[in-house]
Amino acid sequence: IIGDTWYKDQDSAVLCVPSAIDPDDCNYVINPYHPDFTRISVSEPEPLIETGL
Repeated sequence: IIGDTWYKDQDSAVLCVPSAIDPDDCNYVINPYHPDFTRISVSEPEPLIETGL
């Protein structure tokens, strides 16, 4: 429901959501229909370093 409201309200082009794997990290949801979508840039992916948790 939070995602639906975020999508409909168009308050931001990107939504930070908690990571299911690492509680100290987050994932980003990008709304391709937001007016600022074309202004978004992303970096190169980085390898995931497993910590054995």
